[in-house]
Amino acid sequence: MNSPDAVGNIACLLSALKAESILISPFRIKLALMNTAMAPEDGSHHPFSLGAGIIQIYDAFDLLKSETIKAIPTNLADIKVDIEGKRGIKRGIYLREPFEINLPSEFELSVEPTFVDSEDIEERLNFGCPIVLKLSHGSEKDFIKFPKYCQIPSSNFNIHVDPTYLEAGKVYYAQIIGINPENPKLGPLFRIPITVIIPEQITSESDFTYKTELTLEPSIPQRIFLQSPIGCKYVGIKLKSLETHDTQDITVQRLYFDQKNGCNREEFTSLMPPKFHFFPSFTCPSLQTIEFCVIGKWKNQRSTNIKINIKFFGFIVEPTTLMSVNPANKINITNVLSETMVEPTLKFDDFCQPLSPNEAMIESMNERDIIDGSPSFQLLVTYKFYATKYDKYKFKHENAEFYQKCMDSYLIQISTASKKHIHTLDTYGISCMDSYLIQISTASKKHIHTLDIYGISGKLTLQAVKTSSFDIIYLLAAPESKNANSRLEIEANKCDEEKDLKSEIRDIEISYLTKETDSKKAAAIFEKLSSEFPTFLPIYSAEIERLSKLKEYFNLKEMVEKLLEISEIDKVEKYSGVNSKFNEENHLKKEIMEKKKDAIENGLFLQANLALDLFLKSTKKDIPKAFRNALKKEDFNGISKNKGIIAE
Repeated sequence: MNSPDAVGNIACLLSALKAESILISPFRIKLALMNTAMAPEDGSHHPFSLGAGIIQIYDAFDLLKSETIKAIPTNLADIKVDIEGKRGIKRGIYLREPFEINLPSEFELSVEPTFVDSEDIEERLNFGCPIVLKLSHGSEKDFIKFPKYCQIPSSNFNIHVDPTYLEAGKVYYAQIIGINPENPKLGPLFRIPITVIIPEQITSESDFTYKTELTLEPSIPQRIFLQSPIGCKYVGIKLKSLETHDTQDITVQRLYFDQKNGCNREEFTSLMPPKFHFFPSFTCPSLQTIEFCVIGKWKNQRSTNIKINIKFFGFIVEPTTLMSVNPANKINITNVLSETMVEPTLKFDDFCQPLSPNEAMIESMNERDIIDGSPSFQLLVTYKFYATKYDKYKFKHENAEFYQKCMDSYLIQISTASKKHIHTLDTYGISCMDSYLIQISTASKKHIHTLDIYGISGKLTLQAVKTSSFDIIYLLAAPESKNANSRLEIEANKCDEEKDLKSEIRDIEISYLTKETDSKKAAAIFEKLSSEFPTFLPIYSAEIERLSKLKEYFNLKEMVEKLLEISEIDKVEKYSGVNSKFNEENHLKKEIMEKKKDAIENGLFLQANLALDLFLKSTKKDIPKAFRNALKKEDFNGISKNKGIIAE
C-alpha cells in the first residue's frame, strides 16, 4: 500500500464513519483496509513491492458498516505477534545470511492482544477467540511446518523452517494467517510473513564473477542475491546495454544487512545509450548475502535488455596504523581472490590534534530534563583553538558518533575569542586566521574515557575506484609542552594559500635570524626580510634582539627608532588611554595594539639596557668591578666563597 494513498483513503473512511455515526477504531480500519485489498494475479510473488495489495475503499467501508466488525472491541489496539521474544517485528521470520540458512530452524511465537488505556477492564478480560492457522493464497509451503490451531490470548506455538534443500538464487515467501473460525468473514486477524533468501555461491571456478542478461520492464525491479566470498572488499559491476536505438535510465542498488547499523544501501543511477556500458563499484563485506537490485525508471517507454557482470575483489592490508617512531613503515597487501592489477596510492588528507580543555564546569540541568525522577547534569567544557590557516576544521567528540553512545546528548558551539557565536555542530570552514573558543556541552550517565592521539589519516587506494581504498592512520609523537611566547604577532591578512606559504617561510627565516652566528649572513637575512615585508614588526624585534647580544649600541638604537616608526607609537599611546566597548572589532584591535605595545617596550628595554652597560663601562665613578665588566659565572662563584665582595 502506497503511504499517501493509504492516508487519503483513511481520511475518507473516517469522514464517512462519522457521518454514519459508526464507532471508530484504528484497528478496525486497519483490518478493513488490509482484508479487503485486492492482490494482483501474481501479487504473491512480489511481497517486497505490493504488501497487502491495492486498496478497495468501498469494500472496506461496507465491512466497517457490517455486523461482522463488531466482534472487534473498539478499545483493541492491535494483535501483536512476538517471535523469539522480540516484539513487533513486521517482517516476521526473515532468513538470508549463510549462518541462518545452512540448518533447519525452530521459532517460538506468541500472539497477544493489546488494548488502549481505558476503564473497561471487563471487556479486556472477556476478549478471546479460537484461531485457525493456514497459509495465504500463493504461499510456498514445502519448507515450513506449523500447527493448525491456536488461541487468543496466551497462545504459544512453534514454526519449523527448513531451507537446506531449497534451490539457490531464489526468494521463497510464505504467509501464515490467523482466522477466527466463528467469524471467517472478518478475514485474517494477524499475519506472519516468512521470507527465505537463498543466495547463489560465488567461487573461484567462475573467477568470483556472476554473469547474466536481464530484461527490465519500466519500474519493475529485478533482484539478484549473491553470497560474497571470503575476504571480499568491494564489488565491481559492468552493465552493458544490448539495445540498438533507445537510451534508457537505469538504477543499480547494492544492499546488505549490517548487524550494527541495520540496512546498508548504495545506489548508482545513469542514462544508458545504445551499446553503452558503465562500471559502478560498491563496498562489500565478506561472507554475507548481498542483494543487487536493477530497475529501469518508470519514464522509460519500453523494456530494456542489458548484460550484467558482477565481479568480487578482495584485499587485505596490514598494518593500517603506522608509527612515526619507526624509521620505515611496511604495508603488506594480500590479494585473496582473483588475479588483479593494483596501483597503490597513499594520500593523507586529515590531521588530528587533541585539544586539552581550558575550563570545565558541571551544572545541574532544568526540571524539564529530569527523567524518571533522576536529576540530570551537564558537563560544559571550553577549549581554546588558534586557526593558523584557512581550511575546513572538524571538531569531533569521543564516543559521540555511535547510536548506542554512552552520552545522552552533546552540543558543540564555536565562537570567536570575544565570545561571538559563529557556528554550532562539528564542521566549520575557517575563513581567517584567528583565535576561537569551542564549547562542548554533554549530558552523560557514565564516565567517558578518552585517549589523546596525534596523527594524520588518509586512504591507501589500490585501484582507480574509490571502493578499493583502506583507511590508514599515521601516529605522530605528541609535541613537547612549551610555554613559548612569541615576540610579536599582528593582524592577519585575508587567507590565501600562496600567502600562507610565504608566511611560513618568513617565520622560519625570522627564527634563524636570532640563531645565526655569522654577522654577514644574519645581515643578509634581515635585508631580504625587511625588503619583502617592510612593516612586519617581528623582523625588527628579532634584529634588535640579535644586535643586543652583539652589543652594537648605535645599530640597535637605529633599529629601535625604525621599529617605533613602523609601530605607530602615537596611536598605541592614544589607544591605551581610551576605554573601548567590548565587541568583536574592538577585541581584535586590542590584540593588535597589545602586541605593538609589547614590541615597543621590549625594544626600548633592550636599548636602555645596552646603553646602561656602555655607561657603566666608560664612567670614571667608583663602581664595583662586577657591574663595570658585567656579571660572569666566576663572579657568582666568588661571591658564594667570599662574602667580603658583597660588602665591597
